[in-house]
Amino acid sequence: MTSPQATRIFYGWWIVAAAFLNLFFVVGIIFYGFPVFYPAFIESLGFTRSQVTQGFFLGMLAIGYQAGCWLARLSTALAHAGSFSLEWASSASL
Repeated sequence: MTSPQATRIFYGWWIVAAAFLNLFFVVGIIFYGFPVFYPAFIESLGFTRSQVTQGFFLGMLAIGYQAGCWLARLSTALAHAGSFSLEWASSASL
């Protein structure tokens, strides 16, 4: 017989799974799911493909600028603590 401890999953794999899911939902859906909506944006708003792509780029640029200003105002240690707590909260909700 195997002991109960031998069949337990190593705790590090749970961290890897949570990090993968967080990365998938944060990056994967935004960057790789956005082109799915191109035809709907073009048809309903009357924009060209380049205008839709430019709007997506400007939105990401604005978010990056805001994040940079936030990091400049706060310390990086506080920003890391905030991001770790958000990641913990999102993985705890799984």
